Amino acid sequence: MPDLLERVIVPSRFALIYRSGETLGYNPSINLWERLDEDTAEVIRWLRAGRDRSSLESHLERRFGYTTAIAKEKLQKILKWCILHTLLYLDQEPSLPAITHPTNPLVTIYWICTQACNLRCTYCYQDAATAHEMRNEMVESSEQA
Repeated sequence: MPDLLERVIVPSRFALIYRSGETLGYNPSINLWERLDEDTAEVIRWLRAGRDRSSLESHLERRFGYTTAIAKEKLQKILKWCILHTLLYLDQEPSLPAITHPTNPLVTIYWICTQACNLRCTYCYQDAATAHEMRNEMVESSEQA
Protein backbone atom coordinates (compact mmCIF):
# COMPACT_ATOMS: atom_id res chain seq x y z
CA MET A 1 0.00 0.00 0.00
CA PRO A 2 1.48 3.37 -1.01
CA ASP A 3 2.37 5.88 1.69
CA LEU A 4 -0.21 8.61 2.35
CA LEU A 5 2.32 11.25 1.30
CA GLU A 6 2.58 9.66 -2.16
CA ARG A 7 -1.20 9.58 -2.57
CA VAL A 8 -2.18 13.18 -1.75
CA ILE A 9 -3.08 15.61 -4.53
CA VAL A 10 -3.04 19.40 -4.16
CA PRO A 11 -6.23 20.87 -5.68
CA SER A 12 -5.73 22.85 -8.86
CA ARG A 13 -5.61 26.60 -8.25
CA PHE A 14 -5.14 26.04 -4.50
CA ALA A 15 -4.10 29.27 -2.77
CA LEU A 16 -2.26 30.11 0.41
CA ILE A 17 -2.91 33.60 1.72
CA TYR A 18 -0.70 35.11 4.39
CA ARG A 19 -1.88 38.22 6.20
CA SER A 20 -1.24 39.67 9.65
CA GLY A 21 0.73 36.63 10.79
CA GLU A 22 -1.95 34.15 9.78
CA THR A 23 -2.10 31.75 6.82
CA LEU A 24 -5.36 30.76 5.16
CA GLY A 25 -5.70 27.86 2.74
CA TYR A 26 -8.25 28.28 -0.04
CA ASN A 27 -9.63 25.54 -2.28
CA PRO A 28 -11.44 27.52 -5.00
CA SER A 29 -13.04 24.44 -6.56
CA ILE A 30 -15.36 24.16 -3.58
CA ASN A 31 -14.95 27.69 -2.17
CA LEU A 32 -13.45 26.38 1.06
CA TRP A 33 -11.29 28.45 3.44
CA GLU A 34 -9.35 27.10 6.43
CA ARG A 35 -7.00 28.75 8.92
CA LEU A 36 -3.67 26.94 8.91
CA ASP A 37 -1.02 26.60 11.58
CA GLU A 38 2.59 27.16 10.52
CA ASP A 39 3.39 23.43 10.14
CA THR A 40 0.37 22.74 7.92
CA ALA A 41 1.02 25.78 5.74
CA GLU A 42 4.64 24.64 5.27
CA VAL A 43 3.58 21.13 4.22
CA ILE A 44 1.06 22.47 1.71
CA ARG A 45 3.61 25.00 0.36
CA TRP A 46 6.07 22.14 -0.18
CA LEU A 47 3.52 19.94 -1.96
CA ARG A 48 2.08 22.78 -4.04
CA ALA A 49 5.58 23.69 -5.25
CA GLY A 50 6.05 20.13 -6.53
CA ARG A 51 9.17 19.54 -4.42
CA ASP A 52 10.54 16.06 -3.71
CA ARG A 53 8.06 14.48 -1.32
CA SER A 54 10.62 12.08 0.11
CA SER A 55 12.53 15.10 1.50
CA LEU A 56 9.54 16.64 3.27
CA GLU A 57 10.07 14.89 6.63
CA SER A 58 13.70 15.96 6.80
CA HIS A 59 12.66 19.50 5.81
CA LEU A 60 10.22 19.60 8.76
CA GLU A 61 13.02 18.38 11.06
CA ARG A 62 15.30 21.22 9.95
CA ARG A 63 12.61 23.91 9.71
CA PHE A 64 10.92 23.30 13.06
CA GLY A 65 13.65 21.45 15.00
CA TYR A 66 11.67 18.20 15.25
CA THR A 67 13.16 14.80 15.87
CA THR A 68 12.73 12.27 13.05
CA ALA A 69 9.92 10.49 14.90
CA ILE A 70 8.02 13.69 15.68
CA ALA A 71 8.40 14.98 12.10
CA LYS A 72 7.01 11.70 10.76
CA GLU A 73 4.08 11.77 13.20
CA LYS A 74 3.33 15.47 12.55
CA LEU A 75 3.39 14.97 8.78
CA GLN A 76 0.90 12.09 8.94
CA LYS A 77 -1.45 14.10 11.20
CA ILE A 78 -1.23 17.12 8.90
CA LEU A 79 -1.95 15.06 5.78
CA LYS A 80 -4.96 13.37 7.40
CA TRP A 81 -6.31 16.72 8.65
CA CYS A 82 -5.89 18.30 5.20
CA ILE A 83 -7.69 15.40 3.50
CA LEU A 84 -10.50 15.51 6.06
CA HIS A 85 -10.92 19.28 5.54
CA THR A 86 -10.71 18.96 1.72
CA LEU A 87 -7.51 20.97 1.43
CA LEU A 88 -5.81 17.96 -0.16
CA TYR A 89 -7.38 15.11 -2.09
CA LEU A 90 -6.57 11.43 -1.86
CA ASP A 91 -5.44 9.71 -5.11
CA GLN A 92 -7.24 12.05 -7.51
CA GLU A 93 -8.95 15.40 -7.70
CA PRO A 94 -12.70 14.81 -8.00
CA SER A 95 -14.44 16.13 -11.06
CA LEU A 96 -16.93 18.82 -10.23
CA PRO A 97 -20.47 18.79 -11.57
CA ALA A 98 -21.16 21.10 -14.47
CA ILE A 99 -22.47 24.52 -13.49
CA THR A 100 -26.09 24.94 -14.45
CA HIS A 101 -27.90 28.24 -14.54
CA PRO A 102 -31.49 28.57 -13.34
CA THR A 103 -34.17 29.39 -15.86
CA ASN A 104 -35.29 32.35 -13.72
CA PRO A 105 -32.04 33.86 -12.39
CA LEU A 106 -31.98 36.43 -9.62
CA VAL A 107 -32.03 39.98 -10.87
CA THR A 108 -31.07 41.82 -7.70
CA ILE A 109 -29.42 40.82 -4.46
CA TYR A 110 -29.21 43.10 -1.44
CA TRP A 111 -26.28 42.44 0.86
CA ILE A 112 -26.40 44.39 4.09
CA CYS A 113 -23.43 44.02 6.42
CA THR A 114 -23.19 45.33 9.92
CA GLN A 115 -20.49 45.46 12.54
CA ALA A 116 -22.58 42.98 14.55
CA CYS A 117 -21.91 40.06 12.21
CA ASN A 118 -21.39 36.89 14.23
CA LEU A 119 -20.56 34.45 11.44
CA ARG A 120 -16.77 34.82 11.86
CA CYS A 121 -16.02 33.60 8.34
CA THR A 122 -12.43 32.34 8.04
CA TYR A 123 -11.84 34.36 4.88
CA CYS A 124 -13.08 37.66 6.32
CA TYR A 125 -10.48 39.96 7.83
CA GLN A 126 -13.09 42.24 9.40
CA ASP A 127 -13.17 41.84 13.16
CA ALA A 128 -16.94 41.84 13.49
CA ALA A 129 -17.32 39.69 16.56
CA THR A 130 -18.85 42.59 18.49
CA ALA A 131 -20.93 45.57 17.49
CA HIS A 132 -19.08 48.87 17.24
CA GLU A 133 -20.31 52.38 18.11
CA MET A 134 -23.95 51.42 18.72
CA ARG A 135 -24.76 48.94 21.44
CA ASN A 136 -27.88 47.43 19.83
CA GLU A 137 -27.03 48.20 16.24
CA MET A 138 -29.60 45.90 14.65
CA VAL A 139 -32.47 46.96 16.92
CA GLU A 140 -31.73 50.68 16.73
CA SER A 141 -31.39 50.71 12.94
CA SER A 142 -34.71 48.88 12.48
CA GLU A 143 -36.48 51.34 14.83
CA GLN A 144 -35.21 54.24 12.71
CA ALA A 145 -36.59 52.73 9.48
